[in-house]
Amino acid sequence: MALLEQRWARMNKSMAAGPLSRNYLLPCALLLQREQAGQDETDASRREAELRSMATATGATNDLIKAGVLAH
Repeated sequence: MALLEQRWARMNKSMAAGPLSRNYLLPCALLLQREQAGQDETDASRREAELRSMATATGATNDLIKAGVLAH
């Protein structure tokens, strides 16, 4: 997870790659879960906003809500 966190900021997360753009949702969700468990509200809030933006761009918002990743 530490390595993912380190590399995440440097990744070019293109949301214009069609269905392949959804590949970024899982690692972002894992990072969000880690930050929420660590009680770091600032980082968790920032990560949730990033995940929501990615979910909106890929049309996956409802899927993430149904999976319990996003609250609403």
